Amino acid sequence: MSYADKKIIKNSIFLKVEEGKPHTVRLLDEDPTEQWQHKMGTKMETCGGEQCAYCMDGVLRSQRFVTNVYDHTEGRVYLWSYGPMVAENLAAIAKSLEKDGENILEHDLEVTAKGSGMQKKTTIQPRFKSLPVPAGIQLHTIGRETLPF
Repeated sequence: MSYADKKIIKNSIFLKVEEGKPHTVRLLDEDPTEQWQHKMGTKMETCGGEQCAYCMDGVLRSQRFVTNVYDHTEGRVYLWSYGPMVAENLAAIAKSLEKDGENILEHDLEVTAKGSGMQKKTTIQPRFKSLPVPAGIQLHTIGRETLPF
Protein backbone atom coordinates (compact mmCIF):
# COMPACT_ATOMS: atom_id res chain seq x y z
CA MET A 1 0.00 0.00 0.00
CA SER A 2 1.32 3.47 -0.85
CA TYR A 3 0.27 7.08 -0.41
CA ALA A 4 -1.47 6.92 -3.79
CA ASP A 5 -3.58 3.94 -2.68
CA LYS A 6 -4.99 5.46 0.53
CA LYS A 7 -8.72 6.15 0.56
CA ILE A 8 -9.40 9.64 1.83
CA ILE A 9 -12.57 10.02 3.88
CA LYS A 10 -14.00 13.51 4.16
CA ASN A 11 -15.66 14.18 7.49
CA SER A 12 -17.19 17.53 6.61
CA ILE A 13 -20.91 17.73 5.98
CA PHE A 14 -20.33 20.84 3.85
CA LEU A 15 -19.86 20.79 0.09
CA LYS A 16 -16.43 22.11 -0.88
CA VAL A 17 -16.05 23.13 -4.51
CA GLU A 18 -12.43 23.66 -5.52
CA GLU A 19 -10.97 24.93 -8.77
CA GLY A 20 -10.71 22.16 -11.36
CA LYS A 21 -13.00 19.81 -9.40
CA PRO A 22 -16.61 20.42 -10.54
CA HIS A 23 -19.54 18.83 -8.73
CA THR A 24 -22.88 17.75 -10.16
CA VAL A 25 -25.51 18.37 -7.50
CA ARG A 26 -29.28 18.27 -7.01
CA LEU A 27 -30.97 20.72 -4.63
CA LEU A 28 -33.03 18.79 -2.07
CA ASP A 29 -34.76 21.47 0.02
CA GLU A 30 -37.77 23.46 -1.25
CA ASP A 31 -36.14 26.69 -0.04
CA PRO A 32 -32.66 27.47 1.26
CA THR A 33 -32.31 28.46 4.90
CA GLU A 34 -31.21 32.06 5.25
CA GLN A 35 -28.57 32.88 7.85
CA TRP A 36 -26.76 36.05 8.88
CA GLN A 37 -23.24 36.24 10.25
CA HIS A 38 -20.67 38.74 11.48
CA LYS A 39 -16.98 38.65 10.66
CA MET A 40 -14.96 39.14 13.80
CA GLY A 41 -11.30 39.17 12.75
CA THR A 42 -10.76 35.77 11.14
CA LYS A 43 -13.75 34.20 12.89
CA MET A 44 -17.40 34.20 11.79
CA GLU A 45 -20.14 34.57 14.41
CA THR A 46 -23.84 33.84 13.97
CA CYS A 47 -26.02 36.96 14.13
CA GLY A 48 -28.45 36.82 17.03
CA GLY A 49 -31.09 39.01 15.37
CA GLU A 50 -32.38 42.44 16.34
CA GLN A 51 -30.84 42.41 19.82
CA CYS A 52 -27.51 40.96 18.61
CA ALA A 53 -24.56 42.51 20.45
CA TYR A 54 -22.55 42.68 17.21
CA CYS A 55 -25.38 44.50 15.40
CA MET A 56 -25.78 46.90 18.33
CA ASP A 57 -22.03 47.61 18.14
CA GLY A 58 -22.40 48.46 14.43
CA VAL A 59 -20.61 45.36 13.09
CA LEU A 60 -21.85 44.70 9.57
CA ARG A 61 -23.47 41.34 8.90
CA SER A 62 -23.41 39.21 5.77
CA GLN A 63 -26.09 36.97 4.33
CA ARG A 64 -25.59 33.24 3.75
CA PHE A 65 -27.86 30.48 2.53
CA VAL A 66 -27.68 26.78 3.43
CA THR A 67 -29.40 23.89 1.66
CA ASN A 68 -29.12 20.12 1.39
CA VAL A 69 -27.75 18.87 -1.93
CA TYR A 70 -27.14 15.41 -3.30
CA ASP A 71 -23.64 15.35 -4.80
CA HIS A 72 -23.65 12.90 -7.72
CA THR A 73 -19.87 13.34 -7.95
CA GLU A 74 -19.28 11.84 -4.49
CA GLY A 75 -22.56 9.98 -4.04
CA ARG A 76 -23.65 11.62 -0.79
CA VAL A 77 -25.70 14.41 0.77
CA TYR A 78 -23.93 17.62 1.76
CA LEU A 79 -24.95 20.97 3.14
CA TRP A 80 -24.15 23.70 0.64
CA SER A 81 -23.47 27.11 2.15
CA TYR A 82 -23.30 30.01 -0.28
CA GLY A 83 -23.60 33.77 -0.47
CA PRO A 84 -25.76 36.25 -2.37
CA MET A 85 -23.93 35.94 -5.72
CA VAL A 86 -24.58 32.19 -5.94
CA ALA A 87 -28.14 32.78 -4.66
CA GLU A 88 -28.73 35.23 -7.53
CA ASN A 89 -27.37 32.70 -10.02
CA LEU A 90 -29.67 29.98 -8.62
CA ALA A 91 -32.66 32.36 -8.71
CA ALA A 92 -31.97 33.16 -12.38
CA ILE A 93 -31.80 29.45 -13.25
CA ALA A 94 -35.01 28.75 -11.28
CA LYS A 95 -36.88 31.59 -13.03
CA SER A 96 -35.68 30.44 -16.45
CA LEU A 97 -36.79 26.86 -15.77
CA GLU A 98 -40.18 28.07 -14.44
CA LYS A 99 -40.85 29.77 -17.81
CA ASP A 100 -40.78 26.27 -19.32
CA GLY A 101 -42.93 24.79 -16.54
CA GLU A 102 -39.91 23.15 -14.90
CA ASN A 103 -38.73 23.13 -11.28
CA ILE A 104 -35.07 23.63 -10.34
CA LEU A 105 -35.45 20.75 -7.83
CA GLU A 106 -35.91 18.35 -10.76
CA HIS A 107 -32.63 19.31 -12.48
CA ASP A 108 -28.99 18.61 -11.74
CA LEU A 109 -26.62 21.56 -11.54
CA GLU A 110 -22.94 21.69 -12.45
CA VAL A 111 -21.04 23.71 -9.83
CA THR A 112 -17.55 24.90 -10.72
CA ALA A 113 -15.09 27.24 -9.02
CA LYS A 114 -12.30 29.46 -10.23
CA GLY A 115 -9.74 30.89 -7.83
CA SER A 116 -9.66 30.41 -4.08
CA GLY A 117 -10.41 32.22 -0.84
CA MET A 118 -11.98 35.65 -1.25
CA GLN A 119 -11.13 35.52 -4.97
CA LYS A 120 -13.15 32.34 -5.58
CA LYS A 121 -15.88 32.66 -8.20
CA THR A 122 -18.50 29.92 -8.23
CA THR A 123 -20.47 29.22 -11.40
CA ILE A 124 -23.66 27.14 -11.64
CA GLN A 125 -25.19 25.76 -14.81
CA PRO A 126 -28.13 23.40 -15.24
CA ARG A 127 -27.27 20.03 -16.73
CA PHE A 128 -29.13 18.96 -19.87
CA LYS A 129 -29.55 15.44 -18.54
CA SER A 130 -30.25 14.79 -14.86
CA LEU A 131 -29.38 11.63 -12.97
CA PRO A 132 -31.74 9.96 -10.49
CA VAL A 133 -31.28 10.71 -6.79
CA PRO A 134 -31.18 7.53 -4.67
CA ALA A 135 -34.30 6.81 -2.62
CA GLY A 136 -34.15 6.98 1.16
CA ILE A 137 -31.27 9.45 1.49
CA GLN A 138 -30.94 11.23 4.83
CA LEU A 139 -30.93 15.03 4.86
CA HIS A 140 -28.90 17.08 7.32
CA THR A 141 -30.75 19.19 9.86
CA ILE A 142 -30.23 22.87 9.24
CA GLY A 143 -30.37 24.98 12.37
CA ARG A 144 -29.58 28.55 13.26
CA GLU A 145 -25.99 27.61 14.10
CA THR A 146 -25.30 25.55 10.95
CA LEU A 147 -22.28 27.41 9.62
CA PRO A 148 -19.29 25.95 7.79
CA PHE A 149 -16.60 27.22 10.18
